[in-house]
Amino acid sequence: MMALDALLSLTFLVLAAYIGFYASSVSGENGRELFYFSLLLGAYGIWRAIRSVINRRQRSKEEAQ
Repeated sequence: MMALDALLSLTFLVLAAYIGFYASSVSGENGRELFYFSLLLGAYGIWRAIRSVINRRQRSKEEAQ
């Protein structure tokens, strides 16, 4: 389960980087919207990774008790 969470978070981050790189070649309003979308997608990937770490720590504390 840990590997799946890490892989999913990494997938969102890589996808965000790819879209952000592509957005730099698109001019005008569409490029800016793509860039904002890539920022949101990257933020979701980071949030998901942090949430997974917190959940794992809580589970390990519960198992230790």
